Amino acid sequence: MNGNIERQWEISKLNSYEVVGPSSSSCNSNDHQVDQAHHNDVQVTSPEQMKTLLDHARKVIVDMREHIRCMEQIELRNSNGELPPYDQLVMRLEGLLTQQRTINAESARLMSVNYLVNIGNFARNRQLARIVAKGRHQILQLQSTVQTLESNVDNLSTEVDVQKEQAECLAESLKNTQCLMESTLAEYRDELRRQDDELKRQQNAVAAMRKTRFNQDFVVDSSIFFFSLWAINTMIVDLPIRVATTAAIRASNRRRVAARQGLKLLLFVLMIRRLKSLAKGYGLHNSVGSVVPYVLSVARQLHHGLTWTISTATYPFRPASLNA
Repeated sequence: MNGNIERQWEISKLNSYEVVGPSSSSCNSNDHQVDQAHHNDVQVTSPEQMKTLLDHARKVIVDMREHIRCMEQIELRNSNGELPPYDQLVMRLEGLLTQQRTINAESARLMSVNYLVNIGNFARNRQLARIVAKGRHQILQLQSTVQTLESNVDNLSTEVDVQKEQAECLAESLKNTQCLMESTLAEYRDELRRQDDELKRQQNAVAAMRKTRFNQDFVVDSSIFFFSLWAINTMIVDLPIRVATTAAIRASNRRRVAARQGLKLLLFVLMIRRLKSLAKGYGLHNSVGSVVPYVLSVARQLHHGLTWTISTATYPFRPASLNA
């Protein structure tokens, strides 16, 4: 009884994998199992389920061997070679049939497990075929990508070579331009130096010309000044002024002297202005010199002269290091 219960449990466990037991011989049920196994090939081909099926098949084989051994131990004849009584013979035949049914059930279960394992292998092979096809497709894509990258690398190498040649040409052109600019800059510097020297010469010439004109104006103004001073003190000018002041002012002698000096000063200024205008008209006066520049020039000359005199006078008393 315990053996029958264990076998029923094993049959129910096998049926959990969509397998029909040995008592079910319906073709429609088997087709349903095949379709279900093809539909759920991922579940059938999982490593855990395959291991469970193989373990179950191993156990079924062990049970079949045990039942076969039990059948071999059942003897229809006794030790004397005679058949046992009818009741014992029926019991022994019933035991043999029971063991045979059990062996048949175990064989059916083993065939079902083998069927599921074959379906699992088929599904696994199909899955592996899909994986291989997908891998081949990916390899082809990778090969195409690698070829594209190689082509891009070749194009980049060519472009880099072109850019390198252009860079070398630009560097050479830049070097030539730099040399040309340096030579042009050197020429400009020489020209600027010549222009500076020429400008200095012109400035010196202008300064000398201005100094000459200044000296000429100083001589002309000095001549006009002294001539005017002499002219107003001559008898021709002084006598009419005396007569006019004496006739105009009779009361005080001091007032006549002041009036006479004022008239002389006015006449002196008017004469200087008139003579200076005549000198400008004839080109003798250059309008460079005047009273203030004359005073500044005289002060400057006095300062230079005083400085030179002091330097000359103190030269013997200077230290030797300063004289050197």
